[in-house]
Amino acid sequence: MADGGWESVLNSFKQQFEAVGPEKFADAGDADTRYALADKMMSSLAQGASQVSGIMATNKREQIAAAEANKKQGYKRIYNKTGGYDFLDPNGNKISPLEWSMAKGVSVTDALQGSYDKNDINFLQDMDAMKLDLATGKMDFNKAIDLMSQDYPTVFGRQGVQGGGGVYQGARKAAGLQKVGEVYGNAQGRNDAEKALITFAKKAPAFNTYSDALTELDKIQNNMGEYGRLKKLTTTERNDLTDQLSEIIDQIFVVPNPQLTKQQQSAIKTYPF
Repeated sequence: MADGGWESVLNSFKQQFEAVGPEKFADAGDADTRYALADKMMSSLAQGASQVSGIMATNKREQIAAAEANKKQGYKRIYNKTGGYDFLDPNGNKISPLEWSMAKGVSVTDALQGSYDKNDINFLQDMDAMKLDLATGKMDFNKAIDLMSQDYPTVFGRQGVQGGGGVYQGARKAAGLQKVGEVYGNAQGRNDAEKALITFAKKAPAFNTYSDALTELDKIQNNMGEYGRLKKLTTTERNDLTDQLSEIIDQIFVVPNPQLTKQQQSAIKTYPF
């Protein structure tokens, strides 16, 4: 073995023991000398045992690390005919992306990166939405994971669930609309800007997509139809209105490139998915 390994430790241990070995102990004269030698022998034994124990512990860690590395090598990810991936265990059996990601020590999001399968692409988009919802406190962690596993049972390896249907997006939108309704449901506008804001909020349940919300927002910004009276607004009033409208959209849809706090951004980076 290399310097510092078993051989050097054992040689050092042997030399220390021979320096105060049994023959010298037997030849020692008085009891005090023998006690001193015995104490030194015990010290040498303890030192040697500590060194050997340290080497054994290091070797055990290295063996475990090597075994884990070999185990990870046995798990494979291969492209299939749909443009997605098949995930295989060391025996060649198909497993879920989540099982594969856990075995490889990576996130399930990383496991599906690069897939062209429509279901995988939708999952990654919804996962981005879920991360934002968790970071901003819009959704409970356990509820979010349960809903996502209903939408994507094959990803989570969940049996007996049909999948699809936009369960997660439906739940997050419903939660957002509830908050919007609580704020604007019974509100009365005192001026044109407030009336436009309330009108937008009441139309929110009819927005099926983020694009629908933007279309309505464009009407407001371009003073079209029932929003024509907004031409009288000052620049400051118009900016305030736009900010409030954006908050409503944020409640029911995931807005691209949201402005998150550093704490929220840090939380997203630490999510294990």
